[in-house]
Amino acid sequence: ATPPTSTPPTQTCVTKITGKFALLALLTAGPAAAQPVATVAQGRPVEFEGSLRAFGKSARWEPMGELVGRLQFEGRQPMRSLMLGAYHKDAAWLKTGAFVRFQSGLRHDDDWARRVDGFWEWRNTTDRNEAVLVLDVTPRAKLSWLPGNGWLGLLKTRYEHNTFNGQNLIKLQPELSWFWMRGLVPKAHVALRYEADLAVGFGRQALREQWVYASALWHSPGGLVVGPTAALREGVFETSSDFSSHSGGRSYRALWRSYVLGLTAVYRFGR
Repeated sequence: ATPPTSTPPTQTCVTKITGKFALLALLTAGPAAAQPVATVAQGRPVEFEGSLRAFGKSARWEPMGELVGRLQFEGRQPMRSLMLGAYHKDAAWLKTGAFVRFQSGLRHDDDWARRVDGFWEWRNTTDRNEAVLVLDVTPRAKLSWLPGNGWLGLLKTRYEHNTFNGQNLIKLQPELSWFWMRGLVPKAHVALRYEADLAVGFGRQALREQWVYASALWHSPGGLVVGPTAALREGVFETSSDFSSHSGGRSYRALWRSYVLGLTAVYRFGR
């Protein structure tokens, strides 16, 4: 009979040490590989929005205030904003403006964060206040070459600086409108608008968000303009700093889409 063999003490010690190092490697590499990327709603959920704009008039100046509320993202989180400032009519075809917008409930890339218990989630930003500085240039022109009368085209261009995170955006908003006129007085109008939000100096993708709007607005004799709006909205979230630091430098892009149904009202003082 063959006598039983035994493992030399030195080999046993080496095996234990190797096993400990392998376990340590799994424990350190595993969490980094398992960090979840930012979650977004599947499909194209419906969001709801309401807006109110008021304009004054003093010579070539048009003071403006705007209130916007939106129920967005998963669970329809509330977003609110108030913008104040003024337009200046530089020429019959050109307005420029400067504004400050106070907002809460906005979501940025770095809001995808890891809690102390290791669970990942979007920060609740409902009560987080941000201030955004806005410069606006809006050329416009009557499009008399289109069939019929009452066509108007404009290209609203805005440069925005968010003082909360230092990020800058350029927003391009071409719009085509048709006005139903009774003499020189507008009775209603319909409009189509596209919006492209372009990142300046941050992120990997320049196009951060885009909208396609449609609206049908009724003009009352007293200066109130009101009506429904509908939009297709889509955007992207990129790697948060928290995710990058916990995952060993991994990155992601999370694309999201939604429908936005709304109601808007505009009132002009001092017509």
